[in-house]
Amino acid sequence: MPSASAIAVWSTALVTSEAVVDRIPVDSFSTNAICRQHNCINPIFPGLQDLEKLQAATWTCPDPESKPAMQFCGGAVQHRVALMDTDSESVKKQEEMASTAYFFHLSGMKKDPWDSRQPEAHGDACVQAVWRMVCSTYLPKAPVHCKKGEKIPYLIPCQSECRGYLDACNVECCDESVQCTPEKGVHLEKPFSNFTGYSTATAPSAECTGNSARRSAGPSVLLLFGILSYFSSAVELTPAGGRSKLLLVLALAAMNLQGCDIMVSHSSGTWETRSNYMLSFSVKNTQVEGDSGITTATTGGMRIVTKSSINSCSLPELDDSQKCNGHGECKEFAAGLSFCQCTTGWTDPECRTGRAIAA
Repeated sequence: MPSASAIAVWSTALVTSEAVVDRIPVDSFSTNAICRQHNCINPIFPGLQDLEKLQAATWTCPDPESKPAMQFCGGAVQHRVALMDTDSESVKKQEEMASTAYFFHLSGMKKDPWDSRQPEAHGDACVQAVWRMVCSTYLPKAPVHCKKGEKIPYLIPCQSECRGYLDACNVECCDESVQCTPEKGVHLEKPFSNFTGYSTATAPSAECTGNSARRSAGPSVLLLFGILSYFSSAVELTPAGGRSKLLLVLALAAMNLQGCDIMVSHSSGTWETRSNYMLSFSVKNTQVEGDSGITTATTGGMRIVTKSSINSCSLPELDDSQKCNGHGECKEFAAGLSFCQCTTGWTDPECRTGRAIAA
């Protein structure tokens, strides 16, 4: 049990930290120099790249008697799924989008998706959190009492889904840019400038998509309790030296929790300055097509067209030898969806990054 003097010193440190935060401009981010970044990638949340498009899409209520068989998201979805399209293949298409977001987000975190093809059975809490997040994003919940074919709103993932992901994957960018619901005055840059945050409701809720809340004490909170327990005894045994030592450590801990540094501030969130992994992993395919007459850039009556795709395996016109950068082959990852499986010594979604091989 922390002593009264230890708690008093902690309060002083926390007030000092909050005073520093108040001096940071509202439209700026502060950098915590004693913090270590982890899983600070762009996009920061699984499926964030499609969230604006999903919110703008037209969603309809499913047939209450229909229970579509889901494969990839079957274990993560416990609700009636809203349909993006009215055809019978809608849920399948939405699952493919979720699978794609899952594959690329794990790749962005430098995890091999092929080691996590069955996330429900995977022992990694972070992998499971990414899986639940993408399934909640692309297979949103339909309101309980909606009628078949009725237009319904898109129910964004719950706050608990977002927080569960941040906790399980220990996401840390060492500034205030990682927020499930950005605070007033915090603005992201394009293409995420319209992101206003996930729902503030906690699952289960009629206002958002998500299963029961899964939360664990964050590492900073656990660290704080450890510090308090250890150094409270030092205060009692050596009041002068122990108190000074405790004040220093708790001041640093308070600054870590608040994400502040009195020396550095910046206008863009740390994760936004990173390369967008959806662009980094994309593949460009150059084709020669018949000239429509609209462009003047021609080659012998033909025009050269460059198309971008996030998956060379999805390009039927591309020769197999050109897929996966020649360092892998297309294999089925989820039902009806194939990605590159790299040969030994290569990694990333298009097998373009060399990987060190242990001797």
